[in-house]
Amino acid sequence: MLLRVVVGLDGPAAARVLGKRPGAVRTAAYRGLRRLARALGGTGVTPGKPGTLGESE
Repeated sequence: MLLRVVVGLDGPAAARVLGKRPGAVRTAAYRGLRRLARALGGTGVTPGKPGTLGESE
């Protein structure tokens, strides 16, 4: 998450730094954002939309 969001690396660049496959970095970023959303109360940023990142209605 830190490399993708704060440093601004794309998935493949973050994967090279971490020595992991790009898919593994994407999955970890998705799960990290979802976990952060839950920790922050799970409220969505758009009224009437799903409360947690990545979840559909």
